[in-house]
Amino acid sequence: MAFTNSLITIKAVLIAALMVLIIVFKSCKSSTITYNQKEVKLIFSYPLIQINDGKINFSNLLDTISIFYYKTYILYRLPPTKRFETDENIPGTEPYFLYKKNYTYGFLFQSKNDSIGNKLLIDSFLFKRGMRTKDFEIPPDTSWKLLGTVKNASTVLDKYAPIKQGNEMSLDSIFYCYTPNMKNVEYSFSRKLDSLKHMKLFRIRFLIKEKYSPTYKLTLPKREFLFEIKEVAVDNPKEILDLFEKFKYRYK
Repeated sequence: MAFTNSLITIKAVLIAALMVLIIVFKSCKSSTITYNQKEVKLIFSYPLIQINDGKINFSNLLDTISIFYYKTYILYRLPPTKRFETDENIPGTEPYFLYKKNYTYGFLFQSKNDSIGNKLLIDSFLFKRGMRTKDFEIPPDTSWKLLGTVKNASTVLDKYAPIKQGNEMSLDSIFYCYTPNMKNVEYSFSRKLDSLKHMKLFRIRFLIKEKYSPTYKLTLPKREFLFEIKEVAVDNPKEILDLFEKFKYRYK
C-alpha cells in the first residue's frame, strides 16, 4: 500500500513538473515572438536649396518611416511633428496607420493615445504620404548606360551614368544597390527588379554634381536623393504589440 501511495505521489510530482515545463515553454515561446520582431525602416532624403539675395542655404529633408508586421496586420509609424524654432522632433506626436491585409481601408491614429482613428483608403493614403511610390525601373538604355557592377558578399551595386550631360538640375549618376539578405521583407521599391535580380533592391541614390547655374548665376552644391530600406530589431516590442492589440479592434 505504501509502495502504491509512493507511485501515486511520484506520478503527481512528475505531472506537476511537466505542467510547469509546458508553462515555461509557452512563456519562452511567447517571449521569443515578442522580442524577435523586426522593424522595417523607410528612409527618404531630399536635398533642399534656398537662394536668398544671392546666398545659398543647403539642407537635406530626412524622413524615416517605420513598418511593423504582426499576424495579418501592418502598422506604419510616421514622422513626428517638429518644433518650428529648432526643427527638433516632439516626442509622442508620431501618427500611426494600421491596416489589415486583403482590406481596402485602414485607420490613421494621430498618436499612440488615439483609440478611435480615421478610416481611410489604404492606397490613397500611402501614395499621398509618399510611402508607396511608383516602382523603380532600370534606367532606359536610350539615355543611360551601365558603367559597371560592384559585388561583395552582401550587396550588388549597379552604377549608371547619362549618355548626354544635362543642365545643372539633371542627374549625373544613379546607383541601385541590391542584397540577398532581405528577401523576406515585404516592402519593395520594385517587385520587378527584386524578381529579376533574385535580391532586394534596398537602396537607390540619385546624384547631381556641383555645377554652375546660369539661372541663379552661382555654383550649386552637389546633391543626393536617397531611398533606402533597413531591417532592424524592434527597440520596444511590447509597446508595439500593445499598439497592435489596441488599434486592431477598429476592424470589429
